Amino acid sequence: MTGLLRLPTATRPRGDKERRTMSSTDQELKWRKATVSNANGQCVELARTADGVAVRDSKDPDGPRLYFTRGEFAAWADGVMRGEFDDLM
Repeated sequence: MTGLLRLPTATRPRGDKERRTMSSTDQELKWRKATVSNANGQCVELARTADGVAVRDSKDPDGPRLYFTRGEFAAWADGVMRGEFDDLM
């Protein structure tokens, strides 16, 4: 569907029994944010995982995270570079 963002299956909300818990690997992630991020704290941070990319809110580093496969993240980045989400800004 045009204009709608779809969360990857692995990151959709689930019942309590299925929620992903932080593993020791998650604790060792090297988070980074864009160098053009401003000081108002409204940034996201990215980290490479064993099988893709993790995304978190920089204001809440211990909060929820989204996990994307490399293919999912590459498709999103390609869309950003092509201007597919410019109407959201």
